[in-house]
Formats: sequence, C-alpha cells, structure tokens
Amino acid sequence: SDFIFHTAGTPNVSGASRLTTAQQNVELTKEIFEHRDFVREPFIVVIANPVDIVSHAVERFSGVPAKKVVGTGTFIDSMRMSYYLSRLSKQKAVDFETFVLGEHGSSQVPIFSQTKLNGKPIFDDAGFSAKVLDLAAQLTRNAANKIRETQTGTTYGVSKCAESLMNYLLGNEEHLLTLSVLTDEHYRALLELEHDIYISLPVKVKNGKVELFNELDFSKEELDALRKSGSILAAVAQ
Repeated sequence: SDFIFHTAGTPNVSGASRLTTAQQNVELTKEIFEHRDFVREPFIVVIANPVDIVSHAVERFSGVPAKKVVGTGTFIDSMRMSYYLSRLSKQKAVDFETFVLGEHGSSQVPIFSQTKLNGKPIFDDAGFSAKVLDLAAQLTRNAANKIRETQTGTTYGVSKCAESLMNYLLGNEEHLLTLSVLTDEHYRALLELEHDIYISLPVKVKNGKVELFNELDFSKEELDALRKSGSILAAVAQ
C-alpha cells in the first residue's frame, strides 16, 4: 500500500480525556506494527486516539521514518474553528485561515494571533471580541463531546481530513495544515522539550512531503499554552 490509515483503538468514555486510553492503544499499536515488514515504505496516517501518542507509537514500532508517519491531529480542530467563527460572525467558513495547535484534545491551543479573515488579521475586525473568540475556542474544544451526544464518536469529519491529506500528498499544490508530527530541533527548543514528541504543528504538504513550517509567530500566552500542551503529551509519552 502507498497509504495505511491506522484507526484501531479503544474509544474513550464520553466526556473523558482522550489520553485515558493511551496505554491500551499504544499496546494495540505495538501488536499491529511491531515486526511488520512492508513491501514498500508507506505513508501511515494515524486517526486512532490519542492521536499524538499513537502516532509516536506507530513511528517507534513500524520502522517507518517519522517523515512518513503523520497524525490527523488538530487538522479537524482547525476546520471546526473556521466553522464556529463563521457561525458566530455570519462570514463564510472558507474565508477564514485558522490554526489550532498542540494536543488534539483538551489542551489544544487556538492561535488567534495568526487567524485571518479574507487575508486580514482577525484582530483588525471589531466584530471579533475576546468574548467571541473565547466562545469559538470553547465550541471547538467541546465539539467531540457534542458529537458523542448522538453518535459513538467522530467519524465523518476526521475521515474527510484523512482523505484530504492523502489527496494533498498526491498533489503538487502546497497546503499549510495543522497535523500531528514529530518535533524537530526548532520546535523542541521552542516548546522547551527534553525529547521529541508528536504534537500538532503547522506543516507544508506538497508532492508527497510533509515539512514543518516554523515561520508562525506566537503571542506569549499562546506560546505558554503550547508549552503546557507539549509537557502534557511528553509526560504521557514517557
């Protein structure tokens, strides 16, 4: 296969942190990927939660290099943020450029300092008060729990993210996404990590390559929140 989508895992209890199933889903990932030989080196797209922890486990156990093991991460959270900003402002969702980084979970970090509407900073629009932005962040963070009120979990949205990612990797147009990837020296230092972890960061996707993008600027509050999110994931990944 050119692409493998890893979806197997024990779902977390509704309302509970995705990290509560980390241990058993890492063990399941080990059982699936350890000592597995691939005819060709595939892209492995991780959907199973906790996606950051499981992505790191896939990279360790599969022998596939980190550049080809990618988690859907906060790709779906960034899309949700655009949706909720659209609903709260009556603007079109496609006109927003949003970044939600960090854990795909409760410690996710919306990067409003880099959020744009029609190419202009969202802070330049008086309609987006701190109250509106806080509400959008809360709705985005709680979206999965809202879905679980009527469904067993998120399926359609994350499947669309995985499909879009595959198509972007096969295409020759550049896309800037938020995906769960292994940190490099730049982000390891920025997040004050002792060792590399998988966490959602901005990446460029084009021509079968996923490359970290390190040109986003963060406010002090955003950077502090990202460091906290990274420390949470690092503690679980040990």
